[in-house]
Amino acid sequence: MSRAYAKLGPRRAPHGGTLLAALRIDPKTIQQVLGHSQLSQTARYIHASNELTRGAVDRTGEALWG
Repeated sequence: MSRAYAKLGPRRAPHGGTLLAALRIDPKTIQQVLGHSQLSQTARYIHASNELTRGAVDRTGEALWG
């Protein structure tokens, strides 16, 4: 278990995963921070907001079409 997760505590882990995703930290890194052995565990703790989803779509459009 990572020290960051230990400070965060298991009851706040869902919010921590979402916060890290909002900071554009990749899921594999979030997995390590939360101390999960499988990415599927981490996926349960990352909740995409409408803002995050729109940002991803906008960045993809910019990358493809400029």
